Amino acid sequence: MANSPKAKLKSAARATVGPVRNYFNNHFEMTKQEVRRAADESGVAALDRARAGGELSELSNVVAETQLYQSKMISELRREIAALRSELAEMSATSAELAAVLAAMTSTPDTL
Repeated sequence: MANSPKAKLKSAARATVGPVRNYFNNHFEMTKQEVRRAADESGVAALDRARAGGELSELSNVVAETQLYQSKMISELRREIAALRSELAEMSATSAELAAVLAAMTSTPDTL
């Protein structure tokens, strides 16, 4: 059932999360490149190692902040999905009630 509410909800969630996921993937790749560059430079001298250690420390802080931001985004998305599910349940209940009213209005009474 490609048009089921669950499939539509998944599709909306994927469309919402896609740009965020791309953002994190791009920054993760940049972080890996920085770590590789820092590792290559750290072998030349002790001063370079100290500088690279500072850079690695800074990069680890960036990674930690990115993970925190990602956790917050996931939590927010879960709250939004829960709200959407609640609205969907309300709409389903309203639709069922409306169908019952329409059925009652269109039924013909037996007048024999």
